[in-house]
Amino acid sequence: MICGACLAQDPFISKLTTSLNEHEAIESKEKIYLQTDKSFYITGEILWFKSYVVDASRNRLFSLSKVAYVEVVNRDSKPVMQGKILLQNGIGSGSFFIPLSLPTGSYKIRAYTNWMKNFSADYYFEKNITIVNTMKRSQDTLTQKTAALDIQFFPEGGSLVDGTPAIIGFKAIDESGKGVNVEGEIVDQDKVTVAHFQSGLFGMGRFEINPSAGKQYKAYVRVGGNQLTIANFPGVSQKGNTLKVVSDTSNLTISATSNYDGDSRPLYLLIHTRGITKYAGSLPLDHGKGSVTIPLSDLGEGISSITLFNGNQQAVCERLVFRMPSNLDLSAQSEMEEYQTRKKITTFIHLNNMAADSSKSAFLSMSVFRTDSLQTEEGADIRAYLYLSSDIRGNIEHPEYYFTHKGSQYESAIENLMLTQGWRRFKWDDVLQNTKPVFEYIPEWTGHLVNAHITDRISGKPLESQGVYLAGPGIKSQLAGSVSNKNGQLLFDLPHLLGSNVIVLQAENRTDSSYRIDVSNPFSEKYSTGYYPAFKMNSTLKSDLQFYNIGTQVQNVYLLNNLIKFRAPVYSDSTSFYGEPDKKFFLDDYTRFNTMEEVVREYVTGVSVHRSRDRFTFRIMNDAQKLFFDQDPLIVLDGVPIFDATEVMSLDPLKIKKIEIVNRKFFLGSVVASGIFALYSYNNDMAGLQMNNRALILDYEGLQLQREFYSPKYNASQTGLKRIPDFRNVLAWEPNIVIGKSGEAEISFYSSDRKGKYVGVVEGINQNGVAGSTKFYFEVQ
Repeated sequence: MICGACLAQDPFISKLTTSLNEHEAIESKEKIYLQTDKSFYITGEILWFKSYVVDASRNRLFSLSKVAYVEVVNRDSKPVMQGKILLQNGIGSGSFFIPLSLPTGSYKIRAYTNWMKNFSADYYFEKNITIVNTMKRSQDTLTQKTAALDIQFFPEGGSLVDGTPAIIGFKAIDESGKGVNVEGEIVDQDKVTVAHFQSGLFGMGRFEINPSAGKQYKAYVRVGGNQLTIANFPGVSQKGNTLKVVSDTSNLTISATSNYDGDSRPLYLLIHTRGITKYAGSLPLDHGKGSVTIPLSDLGEGISSITLFNGNQQAVCERLVFRMPSNLDLSAQSEMEEYQTRKKITTFIHLNNMAADSSKSAFLSMSVFRTDSLQTEEGADIRAYLYLSSDIRGNIEHPEYYFTHKGSQYESAIENLMLTQGWRRFKWDDVLQNTKPVFEYIPEWTGHLVNAHITDRISGKPLESQGVYLAGPGIKSQLAGSVSNKNGQLLFDLPHLLGSNVIVLQAENRTDSSYRIDVSNPFSEKYSTGYYPAFKMNSTLKSDLQFYNIGTQVQNVYLLNNLIKFRAPVYSDSTSFYGEPDKKFFLDDYTRFNTMEEVVREYVTGVSVHRSRDRFTFRIMNDAQKLFFDQDPLIVLDGVPIFDATEVMSLDPLKIKKIEIVNRKFFLGSVVASGIFALYSYNNDMAGLQMNNRALILDYEGLQLQREFYSPKYNASQTGLKRIPDFRNVLAWEPNIVIGKSGEAEISFYSSDRKGKYVGVVEGINQNGVAGSTKFYFEVQ
């Protein structure tokens, strides 16, 4: 809610809201969330994941990007697994086979889009996972370092002002980011104790102090009753502003102070939820104090930021508040609580609040896995990430806690969290000064973009205005063109490049030139400063680890063919890069000639062949104008450009299967072609033609192919499976569950030979951005 009266009275309020709206429209940020099948793995297993991309303001599925980049990185911020995942309407899924060479340790799986690379790596999704190599032991990763304490103090609103009572939030963590229980005193320079503090959940707490600018304070901190350290405490300003927020069940009271003598100018308040303005107004002061009360229902769901501006129109204080978001009310249960081995298990998933909006579908994923000493229940879920973790700075320990608990302990914990974490979306100076950001990366809104750079091979200087083609040869050939800018940069759009490929880059060498082309790394080289949890391995875990080891080896030996089944993403367009040609000529339909010159002259209509001093040129007739183009067409052989028609005439016509013609202007990225003359060989081997020696030929990994999750079916027809041991600890992975008007879904799978307790995790989001998760449990006897 924007205060309309205030907008009319003070132009600064209008400037505030307008600048914020323009800033958010320009940046249009994304968030990405990954659900993994579990969090503990051994080498040789498969890691499964599903990605959800939403717009950062409303948390609704966002179709801006069509590719997600997913990586597993080690403690040294080095990627050990990487994949490009196709996104359709903000949703995608993929998998990694964990290499047998990977050392034991704590890792992070992270995800982002090309557009997100313009912003801090702190915006990327990250999740801690553990990987154990049962074949070797690394002493470095198995040794836990001595815990170190880091304690910080956060005045409410951001600053301490002389003579103004203030709430101080504090947070104590160890080197792995886990909260540490502490207690202590705040002592002034005269050794007088002015406040006592003691932490609550996750090493956080708060206390009140009446600071004096003439005094210096230190914090004496104890862990376990022993004095550990003397910590710094924020300084006190002689003059300044403060901000205080008090909430009850239905209202929010915001109080502000100013102790500048003779300054009667009002202060200004702006409240926004992820960049969407909820309240804006001036705050008149009476004897240096002012307050306003607004309904909590006026705030957006999740985290809202309250910013105080002084009379000079500068942001001076900020405070975060939290409003519990709506929940995608999911429930799931299996038919029974106990099953025998190799029995069918049917799970029923219900969307309990479907009647409230029956027109909206919910997109869900489900993982069912065994819990033991190594693999515990999953913690954070999609709702906790989208509405909490992704919007504030710093590590949050057990973010799911704030969505699963109620009562006074929860209220105290969420208040402490809002006091000790900072907003991370933007700086107000950039917003108010209308600073136009410079974006290095553009959204991949059609598919994967390949970045490259062309330079002069001798001087090393960038080549400007040089046409370059990137070809992905194959049965479904792909081709993209680009003209280099003044910095020699090239950008190719290859939306359907799948799996491992050979790609060919070559400049349009109608004039002889010496050049060098380099392809850029599509993955981000920026990394966050997030914590890695301390990894510990002890003898009590060996029994479960042995089962993991045996089970994985058995699967990889007996079921390898089932584990390496892939399917390509389905596209509505299955033609080559130019779509349907205007003319097709299948050469087997004609009497075969001995030379390509005879083939083109006799059979291929609408193409004019010219010969001068043993050099050939083609011209294609533009059917719309009934005139031949005055420039050469784009000639491609099995998807690879050929820049000299003479080379086409040297081909063996018996190796050519068909010729296709596009008789119109064709725009290929920033390159314009006067028609297309496309040849296809029988064996997709360029009919033996030697590649241009200046062409750059390299292996390139395109969009990840979809691996099929293997789940055996133990019925009468599957007698051969009875002899093969089944030690699966992940019984089901279903990334593409859609619940429509019925409000329910039914998923079936089979138990394995591994007895124990199992948990199923279901989570997802609907089209309105309402997210949620649920769990169900059963036991295999």
